[in-house]
Amino acid sequence: MSTVLLVERNQEMNRLDGLLAGDDSGRSVVAIVSGSTGMGKTALLRAFRKRTAAAGVTVLSASSSPERRDRPYSTVRELLDSAVLSVLTASPGRFSARPDAVDPGPAQAARALIRTVSELSEHGPVLVAVDDIQYADPASLRCLHRLARQPTANPVAVVLTWDRKLGRRSHPALEELLYCPSVRRIHIGPLSSRGVAPSVSELFPGTADHQLAQMCFERSGGNPYLLGVVLTEMNTDKEGPAETHGAPKSPAKSTGIIFRDALVTCLHRMGPIAVIIARGVALLDECADIHLLSRFGNVGTVTAGNVLRKLTEIGVVRDFRFRHEAARSAVLDDIPPHEAVRLRHRASRLLREEGAPAEAVAAHLLLAGPLRQDWVVPVLLDASQAALLAGRTSTAIHCLELAAQCCADEARRYVVEVRAAGLQWLREPARSQERFLALGVPPREGKPALGPVMSVAEGLLWHLRFEEALDLVDRFGPGDRIPAARPAVGSTVTRTRLLVESTYPGLLSRFPGRAADDAPHSGAVAPATSAPGHRAVHALSAVLTGSADEHTIAQAEQVLQDGGFAHGSYRVIAPALLALVYADLVDSAATWCTRFLTGAGSHETPGWQGVLGTIGALVSLREGRLDIAVDKARAALAHINGTTWNESSVLATATLAEAYTAIGDHEAAAREFSRPAPDDLFETRAGLHYLYARGRHRLATGRARAALADFIDCGDRMTRWGIDTAALAPWRAGAVEACLALGDDAGAARWAEQKASPSKIALPRARGIELRSLAATRAVRDRPGLLEEALQLLQHSGDRYQSAHALADLGEAYQVLGDRAKARTAARRARRIAESCHAELLCRRLVSTHPSTAKPTDAQGPPTDGDRFAILSDSERRVAILAAQGYANREISDRLHVTISTVEQHLTRVYRKMSIRNREELPTEFRIGSTTDG
Repeated sequence: MSTVLLVERNQEMNRLDGLLAGDDSGRSVVAIVSGSTGMGKTALLRAFRKRTAAAGVTVLSASSSPERRDRPYSTVRELLDSAVLSVLTASPGRFSARPDAVDPGPAQAARALIRTVSELSEHGPVLVAVDDIQYADPASLRCLHRLARQPTANPVAVVLTWDRKLGRRSHPALEELLYCPSVRRIHIGPLSSRGVAPSVSELFPGTADHQLAQMCFERSGGNPYLLGVVLTEMNTDKEGPAETHGAPKSPAKSTGIIFRDALVTCLHRMGPIAVIIARGVALLDECADIHLLSRFGNVGTVTAGNVLRKLTEIGVVRDFRFRHEAARSAVLDDIPPHEAVRLRHRASRLLREEGAPAEAVAAHLLLAGPLRQDWVVPVLLDASQAALLAGRTSTAIHCLELAAQCCADEARRYVVEVRAAGLQWLREPARSQERFLALGVPPREGKPALGPVMSVAEGLLWHLRFEEALDLVDRFGPGDRIPAARPAVGSTVTRTRLLVESTYPGLLSRFPGRAADDAPHSGAVAPATSAPGHRAVHALSAVLTGSADEHTIAQAEQVLQDGGFAHGSYRVIAPALLALVYADLVDSAATWCTRFLTGAGSHETPGWQGVLGTIGALVSLREGRLDIAVDKARAALAHINGTTWNESSVLATATLAEAYTAIGDHEAAAREFSRPAPDDLFETRAGLHYLYARGRHRLATGRARAALADFIDCGDRMTRWGIDTAALAPWRAGAVEACLALGDDAGAARWAEQKASPSKIALPRARGIELRSLAATRAVRDRPGLLEEALQLLQHSGDRYQSAHALADLGEAYQVLGDRAKARTAARRARRIAESCHAELLCRRLVSTHPSTAKPTDAQGPPTDGDRFAILSDSERRVAILAAQGYANREISDRLHVTISTVEQHLTRVYRKMSIRNREELPTEFRIGSTTDG
């Protein structure tokens, strides 16, 4: 610190030098060097002693300590001992008084000290230096006071360093000494940023890094003591591994262990009030202000302000915050565990009373543990919701878990635990089963609310734990009939019943309770005043049972329009999305899936991404985007798959396997079906997808009889459960294909003639698949008409894969009928669409049935159909070529970055210019120059 003292303390040193010039009164001159802890008072005094001794001044020195405060004359004795040492070293024989001659009485002690100093002053100036005078014993203080009032032959300077302890009154003897009229005061503060640079240069010669010096200043706050620790750590790190020799390590990258200990030492040296206020600053953090700190420390605002000024002066605090996180963490780590619990509870209570955000209050409660007071649970619930909205699911769960521990009422605790289980499912769907099973046994005291019970039941249903779910509803549900006077209860039970009807239909006959006015398939539209979740599952149930109309679809769309991104909104969004999927509104469902999975505010949580991602995979499959369906299904399974099956993993697996089969990757599809499937799996709607997908896989791998069994099993269940719609699973079409593969034409015809349950809404995709299977059982001459109609419906539905199959069938029919031109056109269109779908199996079929006969086009050769595109504008030509390749309007819109309405307008003009009626008549041969990259 020598360089620092010479540069930064030069003014103070000059003032001390002036003390030895004497006083006009001929008395000793007393100087008090004050400053906060760590400011370098001791270092300044030591440097001054050394400087004066070198100039021939006799120096008597002592250092007081708390341990010797109760020992009378301990400081005086140390001064006399130093006098002996000084005389023996400099001029033996001129000293007559001995320390052991000091009488216990104060008068004799004072006389001994005064006599000694007087004798020494006869030979020159004398310096009496006492460090940490605040710890001196009262008897020694009185002696020093007497000395200050005595005349001397030569100048005598009494220099005392003093650090006032906050909240502790000084001894009267010390105050009498400190506040003498003749006392000169020298106050030293922190080093300036310029004053730090010489210390860095002194320790690291050749280093002229201003940025490094500034970082040292920021870390130490200009506190010389802390600066020394920082430099020591940097020097230690520099002398570490060989590759770092000579290069000082940045203060921000130092280990900080010594620094943290030094900072805590500084605080404790300032006294207990400084410690408690510093802990308040650390705990309250950004919420800290003078009012809160005074309440936290149980001191007045004046005292709290004085402490903050001291903490600021020693370089620890700035604007109610620690200068850096290392200081804050050091203070927090210094709090004993039992004291930390008490202080955090105090901080949480104060923050709550001051209206701080719930999350700030909950942060202390989470670290401190349970506190059973009335205000705690509401705060934790609010904090959980806030954390959830901010995407901090783990924090939200911890808040609910702590809230449950703080609940004295068991019924209330159950409600909170149910909410925690819901969030646990959102974060770790596959691992949430144990929570729901534990909640399947509600509290022993008091009947729990019906809503939480039904939420637990739905969680158990999702995990396919049917027995536990039904038992829970049976024991704690409302009974067989719901009185009309309890509509809210009826709505809760009705929603769960509709969920069972639409998602777990195999359990419907075992569902224990229903409302008085509630019967299966009771209507197509739920009341507008119903909760969104009720309206969503009602729409899904109505679509599956064939009772949905346009108002039902509008209701589902409205639910999605109003749907937000709250943690439980997937329970509303998922059934509404599925209602659109099973209504063959694939384009609309795809748009909503994109919004809820990738839009602003969407949840990046496994549960959300898994459930809605599974629906997104199903949508992509029904669009004919097979490769995308595979990617989405695999991503969804990564979020929701576990050691046991669940409802979403069944659907995702079925979708993935069906997509693999359509692509032609039968080994991958077989792997999806290799996992043992429990019987309960087939009691679900997703199980119907599983049966149908397994049938498709078996049919594609030459096991037509096993495939037929799967299709019939799927159909039997759908018929028995009252959800026999081809929009769910076109099992009859599958049975037709299986019978044809077995050579059973009559059986195929019987299945093709069977009709699914009637529906009030048009189902273009389902109807197109039915017409295609019907065409396969008719005479060849009757097939083109049916297939043209099927193709139009399938293209309207947006299913490119099924459209490609219809075109392939149409090409084969024309081939048999001898119309090779139409056969070739249909086959080429089918191949282009199949290639865009990555349907390799269909592509291989088309190549083997309709080998390519295309010849290279000579730019100077005769005109082809492609020349007909020349009459179109550039934008019309781009739209027409993509339409001819089999792209749906929405896909063209995406590729060309225009609206769907613009695509439709272009196609209308294209039809008029080319004198055709629809896209099926668009030319399929065109020059390379007329194509577009789209």
